[in-house]
Amino acid sequence: MSQYGPLISYDVSTVPITMTVSTAIVKKLEQIFRDNYCLPIDHTAQSGDRVTFTFNESVDRHTFLRHLETGTPEEYGSV
Repeated sequence: MSQYGPLISYDVSTVPITMTVSTAIVKKLEQIFRDNYCLPIDHTAQSGDRVTFTFNESVDRHTFLRHLETGTPEEYGSV
């Protein structure tokens, strides 16, 4: 798992790619990644104060990272 600021972690070492975020920013990140970036999310699961997004297998490492790095951790973390 890699960190992108204190509220976001992700794993691009396997397919499907997963991203785990704080529940405080889950709605915002879901909107950004699904609606703005058009990256298909196949599954979400909550565990405590974290939510894990599992992206569709069509999302590759380079596409995910390019979109993730469009925003800074601070921008994603502002609710």
